[in-house]
Amino acid sequence: MHRFLSLAFLGLVLLPLPSLAQFSWDSSNVGSAFTLNDIVMYSSYGGIAVGDNGTIARTTDGGLTWTRPASGTTNQLMAVTFLDSLNGWLAGSQVFMYTTDGGATWLPPQWKPMFVADEIAFVSRNVGVAAGGAGQIARTTDGGLNWTMAVSNLQRTLFGIVYLDSDTAIVVGNHEMGRSTDAGLTWNKTLTPPAVIWDVAALSPQVVVAVGRPTSGSATVYRSTNAGVSWDTLGIHGVSELTAVSFCGPDTGFAAAPTGGVFRTVDGGITWDSVSGVPWGVGTTSISFFSPRTGLLCGLAGVVYHATPTVVSVLDPEPLPERPSLYQNYPNPFNPSTTIQFEIPHASSVSLRVYNPLGQEVATLLDGDKPAGVHGVRFDGSGLASGLYFYRLQAGDFVAVKKLLLLR
Repeated sequence: MHRFLSLAFLGLVLLPLPSLAQFSWDSSNVGSAFTLNDIVMYSSYGGIAVGDNGTIARTTDGGLTWTRPASGTTNQLMAVTFLDSLNGWLAGSQVFMYTTDGGATWLPPQWKPMFVADEIAFVSRNVGVAAGGAGQIARTTDGGLNWTMAVSNLQRTLFGIVYLDSDTAIVVGNHEMGRSTDAGLTWNKTLTPPAVIWDVAALSPQVVVAVGRPTSGSATVYRSTNAGVSWDTLGIHGVSELTAVSFCGPDTGFAAAPTGGVFRTVDGGITWDSVSGVPWGVGTTSISFFSPRTGLLCGLAGVVYHATPTVVSVLDPEPLPERPSLYQNYPNPFNPSTTIQFEIPHASSVSLRVYNPLGQEVATLLDGDKPAGVHGVRFDGSGLASGLYFYRLQAGDFVAVKKLLLLR
């Protein structure tokens, strides 16, 4: 996972980016026959699944094997989220918990609301929200120690929630969509779609994708390019419902059908293709991809599938980039880590550095020869203050600079 020891103190991980042609899907059992309701992959190897009867399952090897941390409850656990590889939160039927050690142990809050939470999201280590039945939304500002009820004019069950930036958040549910512009303190209904919207994911502070089940017809994808103010409706033929969506970059994402089918987009949710090698009939409830090559999905009977990329043909290699490019980091804003991707058409000497607004270098991410192709670097800003930074790529004669925003 780590490239060189000299990069470890910067929190950097070099991420190989494969062809997306095919996946094989291998199953593993978490040691419980209860339904798993949500799963999150918070690193290339780390992940947590939660489910019925207080089930918590943890992997540290990409889904090959699982351990069962104690939850201390038999209540239904519905949702789990991680901000980084250590700090995570879960919620369910009158249950809220948090972890600071990657899910090895889970602690209860000092005060919690007595409602069923179906989804949970955090924008920083302090601020987070949980949504559930009858349009109810709870909020914390102290890292999950205490929760209070937010002001909401939503009325139906809410299934998905996501932050776009430190102020803006989107919530989706049973024929309802809502939006907050004050970090989750108040919520207003923005749309009454003719569909049950099960899940939502943010690609950037402006672009959001939600998936669900329409009243009739094919599975529905809702896509917004103005931070959830308005939405375009897209359909995916060949499937009637999508239950979960996960993005691992501003363009690449995956959506899962309850039958087990998985669909992939490489253009930010505009078009979708079926991913080959996917197990059908597993009752998929949740999917999470950490990178284009590492993902997990879960469902009924405590079964988890982990994705393994496969080579289609050595005679049909992935084409090399036509020109050098530097992509926007993802996620952005970020806390505390983000991924920077770039591509080069020829082997080059590559320099990738991060600067503060004064032009002072704060991190050297790469400085050396790289082969032609697509590359990714994980940048951890844990030691930096909140604010605007710049990252600069030089590959041969090509130079590009982009902004990134660290929010605590």
